[in-house]
Amino acid sequence: MNFREAERLGANSEAWVGLAECLMRASPPQTRMAHRYFFRAAVRGSTDGMRGYVDTAYALDRPFSAVAMILCAVITAPVFAVRRLWRRHRDG
Repeated sequence: MNFREAERLGANSEAWVGLAECLMRASPPQTRMAHRYFFRAAVRGSTDGMRGYVDTAYALDRPFSAVAMILCAVITAPVFAVRRLWRRHRDG
C-alpha cells in the first residue's frame, strides 16, 4: 500500500498507524515524523495511535506529552467503546 497516496485520499487511522510504524522501522528511525502520524491516528480514536504516540513521546524525551495522551486515553476509552457497540448494534 502506498501510504502517501492514502494520505492524499484522506486516510483512516489504520493507514496513519501503518505509516508511523514504517517510519519507526526505517534506518535511522524517523521518530519525529512517526510521532506526528501517531498523533493523527490517536485524534481519530485509534488506541494503536495512542500507544504509538506515548512510545514516541518518551523516545523524543517528552514525558509530559506522553502523560497527557495516557490521561486522554483513559478518559476517552469508554466513549470509544460505547460508540463501537452502538455502531455494531445499528449495523446489525
